[in-house]
Amino acid sequence: ASGSTVDAQQLEYVRTYARVAHTQLKAVLGALNDELDRLADLADGKVEEQLAVPEPPEPPAPARDATTEAAETAEAADAADPDDDAELGHG
Repeated sequence: ASGSTVDAQQLEYVRTYARVAHTQLKAVLGALNDELDRLADLADGKVEEQLAVPEPPEPPAPARDATTEAAETAEAADAADPDDDAELGHG
């Protein structure tokens, strides 16, 4: 019984792997087909009006660590409620 359970698990794993691979392959083939269609349109001269200069991508945001975020959150909280310090006897 143990051998058949392992075989069933392996079979299910292989089926799942095959489904995922099939879905990914369909997506890749679809994207390639779209690119071929665009190239064919370009070769036929149909795409001149669609060729706009793409805008450059946004620069990545600077890296932030947890300490910086915590300090900024605390500063924002203090700015949002200035009476908080007065209640604590600090102001």
